Amino acid sequence: MAPSKTFNLAGMKIANIIIPNSELREKWQSRNLPVVNPISLAAAQGVYENGGAWLDALRVYLDGNFAEVESFLNQHLSEAEFAIPNATYLAWIDLSAYFSDSPNLTRFFAENAGVILEGGEMFIDNGANKIRLNVACPRSVVNEGLGRILGAIREL
Repeated sequence: MAPSKTFNLAGMKIANIIIPNSELREKWQSRNLPVVNPISLAAAQGVYENGGAWLDALRVYLDGNFAEVESFLNQHLSEAEFAIPNATYLAWIDLSAYFSDSPNLTRFFAENAGVILEGGEMFIDNGANKIRLNVACPRSVVNEGLGRILGAIREL
């Protein structure tokens, strides 16, 4: 695990591994020499020790973004299938009701809405007509992206 996504520390290049089984841990340690940048270690320690309030605020903000997505879909794309996930910052939305065939939705929304997202076919066999939308951004960006998605679907 790592603090990289939760605390936006990807550039710190630090992660940790917890191996409860002592035999497996010794085997792993014999093959891997730890190389730790002291700045990265300080950053990870800092967020793990002092980042609780920030993380709580982030969760509240992301919950608000998911509520915004749900409200928008209910109001404008009511046939879309969506459920707020328990853990992630990615909205999985089924748009099958709006597409008679199975276009590459990544390309479709990039070309027709100026929105970069991931089509579901990238992740699962039955992912056609589904999108994975990142909501870990300012709410205004979520709203603008949803509006552009709606406009592209209406143009069909």
